[in-house]
Amino acid sequence: MEQPQQEQPQLPAAAPQQSSGDMSQTGQDTQRLLQEIEACTQRMAETPDDDALYVERGRLYWQLRDLPRCFADYDSAVRLNPDSPARHLKTMVRNVMAFYHKDAYNP
Repeated sequence: MEQPQQEQPQLPAAAPQQSSGDMSQTGQDTQRLLQEIEACTQRMAETPDDDALYVERGRLYWQLRDLPRCFADYDSAVRLNPDSPARHLKTMVRNVMAFYHKDAYNP
């Protein structure tokens, strides 16, 4: 008998690359992300024990490449809910950054 597979969390979508290969965001993308972060923060003030909001805001910080805040929100989500998808997301973000880290390509 097959056991049902547990759904794995998806790594947050990275910010779109510009055609020049630059990983920076357009001002419009950054503004949109900051507005979404503010809205999420306001919802968190109303329901501070909702780990999903910390996961969502952490995903937004990831898109801004603000890793300290991304990890802080993922850590908060795990403190609120040890089974939070943030546990897996932290590992996935670390793996991506270990692979992508620019110093790794410049010996």
